[in-house]
Amino acid sequence: MSPRPTGRSREHRPRQASHFNRPVISAATASKQLQAELTDWLNLGGDLAIKGAAGLGKSTMVLPMIVARHLRCDYFVPSHALAQEQADRLPPGVAIAIRGRTHQTPTQPPLCQKQEAATALEKAGLGHQTMPLLCGKIDPKTGKRPCPYAAQCGYLQQFQSPAPIRFYAHGISTAPAENRLTKRRD
Repeated sequence: MSPRPTGRSREHRPRQASHFNRPVISAATASKQLQAELTDWLNLGGDLAIKGAAGLGKSTMVLPMIVARHLRCDYFVPSHALAQEQADRLPPGVAIAIRGRTHQTPTQPPLCQKQEAATALEKAGLGHQTMPLLCGKIDPKTGKRPCPYAAQCGYLQQFQSPAPIRFYAHGISTAPAENRLTKRRD
């Protein structure tokens, strides 16, 4: 009779997730697959989430394709620094890095006058409700929001930019994906 396993066997190996069993492909092959997927997506439409290794060419490939086709899109990245870096790589007027309501500089106050309330909503898990709760809905008769600060709001002014590509940092989006790219409808 063999002894019962104790779970402390020297031969114990951690289990690997199923995706580790997939064949490894070269960066060149992955790049070609990405190019084909991006072309299909641009031809068919819809939303697309891309998650891949740094340096694969996700942004380098898709952004020129979007510009060439005169599309509008919202592009989500992990940080505002990366959003600004991506926007700066494109010709002037093509992209904007959207800053959050609480963004401020040493010489400028936060973009939103109600930034404390925006922060509280975010902490409460209601960040996705910030626009309707703090800014209000646009009045169809006047074309204005009920917020008394709306006309001078630095946060809202960003959205008046004609730039067809908007970069967002995850911290100011409700998108759960690592990098989320959507074709925006105006």
